[in-house]
Amino acid sequence: MGLKKYIAFSILLIILVAGYTYSILPGSYEIKVMDKSLTLPIVAWISLPIVILFLASVLHMFFYGFKGYLNNRSITKDEENIIESIKSNLLNKNETRVYKRKTFRELSEILSQVNLVPKEGEFISANKEINQIVEKTKNINAGKYLTSKELKLDDANPLMTQNIINKIRNP
Repeated sequence: MGLKKYIAFSILLIILVAGYTYSILPGSYEIKVMDKSLTLPIVAWISLPIVILFLASVLHMFFYGFKGYLNNRSITKDEENIIESIKSNLLNKNETRVYKRKTFRELSEILSQVNLVPKEGEFISANKEINQIVEKTKNINAGKYLTSKELKLDDANPLMTQNIINKIRNP
């Protein structure tokens, strides 16, 4: 059931209970505690707990909905960070990223200790940036020269060193 339907049907239930209660007992009731007294219609005494329960349940749903939203957002952010770590690994960069989830943190630690080398042949993935990076690294390893603007790597990077060697070999 959607939140809108829940709210609408809950308000309808509160109105129906209040109307039925008023049709049976239209009077009022007084409560005395020590020297204080509170007089309210019987409808209010019956409807007040229902309204409080309704508000508490709506707040409960908002809280856990927001908690779920934050949870999904952190997973999405960690997934993006893992993709960036894969790109960095393919380009032989050493970048550290912050992960909120333990599993992604462990996966990142594993990725930082291995070198990813794509298989020979055509490389296809759903991520276009990774496809471009793999194509560039294959071109460099095949002896082609790419401009430093295309690579955007440090001079100490092994791919950049290989690219400079390719430039010297292919004038």
